[in-house]
Formats: sequence, C-alpha cells, structure tokens
Amino acid sequence: MVDTNQKILVHIKKIVKQKMPTYKYHNYKHAINVYNAVKCIGEKAQVIDDAQFLLCVAALLHDVIYVHNKQDNEEKSCAFAEKLLCKLNFKVQDILIIKKLIMATKMPVKPKTKLEKIICDADIFLIGTASYFKGENQLRRELKLNKKDFYSNVSKAFFSNFKWHTSAASELGAPYYLINKKKVLELINYYSDD
Repeated sequence: MVDTNQKILVHIKKIVKQKMPTYKYHNYKHAINVYNAVKCIGEKAQVIDDAQFLLCVAALLHDVIYVHNKQDNEEKSCAFAEKLLCKLNFKVQDILIIKKLIMATKMPVKPKTKLEKIICDADIFLIGTASYFKGENQLRRELKLNKKDFYSNVSKAFFSNFKWHTSAASELGAPYYLINKKKVLELINYYSDD
C-alpha cells in the first residue's frame, strides 16, 4: 500500500505542477513546502500512515486553484480535487476528508480536527523556518504591496493573531519562529513610525 501511495503522490505532484498558478508565492513551490511540512508535523504528531497520506494529498491540492482576491479558491480547489481523486479511484470517504482538509486552510482558519490543525500549521509553517523572509518577500511582491503597507497591515495583523494549532508544529518551528517574530516586530515598529 505504501508503494501505491507513493506512486499516487508522484502522479498528483505532476498534475499540480502543471495546474498550479505561477504567482510569486502561491505556486508549486508553496504546495511542495506545505506537503513537506505536513509530513514533518504529521510524523512528530504520530499520525498514522493512512491519515498522513490524506494530509499529503490535501497539502498538494490545497491551493491548486488560486486567484488573487477571490474568496472561493478553496472551494474551487476542492472541486478540482474531487474530480481528480475520483479518476484515481479514491474512496468517497477519503475524498471527503481531503476536501475538509483543503477547506480548513480557508482564512481565517478555524481547524477542528487534529488533521485540520496539522494542515493549517503546515500552510504557514514557513514562519518557523530560516526561509521565512524570502517567502515573506515573495508574498509581499505577489500582493503588490510596498514594505510600509505590508508590515503595517499584513504582517501586523498576522503576527497579532498568530498561534500554532499543534504542539508538534510549535516544537518544530519555535526556534526560527521566535527569531523571525522578533525581526518582524522590529520592522512593524519601523514602518509604523513613518
């Protein structure tokens, strides 16, 4: 079963790479980053193999349909996922779980289950990595915001409401999160004082 799941993931990755938008931040690399994060967080949280597989599929597909300033990206990603997964002979119950995981990433996030919490943490796990500022710059450019507007609005709102949903993500991301948060708060203060 594990070999079959790996083959399915490779196939889904190829499809996502073709279908994924090419924005500065919301692109194939983001899908792969979220995929890698759910694997790490899921392993640390001791998620069983079948559930981990569903998390990985959802991570790859969660932003496969993404258009700026649209409120229905997750719903469209779910519709795409359902069509694809039906063609791949996924069980109906597994498709429903994957769709719920994708919907859990809709902002503002309100995850309920352990798996929903993991995918929400994975979607923003960049905040707990050494690559945070590179990703943040890509998001800022994607949103077409100058640094002052980005830090005084987007970053300020995000960091004032930020919390990990799982202890696994918190443990994995804490060292870099604290470093990144300190620097971001300095930048928020700098750009707020203008």
